[in-house]
Amino acid sequence: MHGSGQIVPGLERSLEGLVVGDERKVVVEPGDGYGEYQPDGLQEIPRDAFPREVNLEIGQQFEARSPKGETFPMIVKELRRESIVVDLNHPLAGRTLHFDVRVLSIRDATPAELSHGHAHGPHGGHEH
Repeated sequence: MHGSGQIVPGLERSLEGLVVGDERKVVVEPGDGYGEYQPDGLQEIPRDAFPREVNLEIGQQFEARSPKGETFPMIVKELRRESIVVDLNHPLAGRTLHFDVRVLSIRDATPAELSHGHAHGPHGGHEH
């Protein structure tokens, strides 16, 4: 939903003013996408902070929740005896993004979409 912060800033700015039928190739640098890769995003977490039933593997991705309730991805980078090294950077951090955009339709957001802060499916359906 354009204008609600659900699209990376560089792409959102590039969509401004487009009309149905417009096509555009958009390149978004890391600073206008998911941010620069932050080396301090690598964190060591005690192994017992993870559920015992989870079979941890390098490359495995979890969704963690901050004390404020925000969610963020966490990727397992290294398995140690007493701890797990995870990367808290977004998986696309530090990457230049390339989009091929074609505007198929434009409509006003519904009141429900505005209150939820994101677009819903074709018949109002969505999952939370």
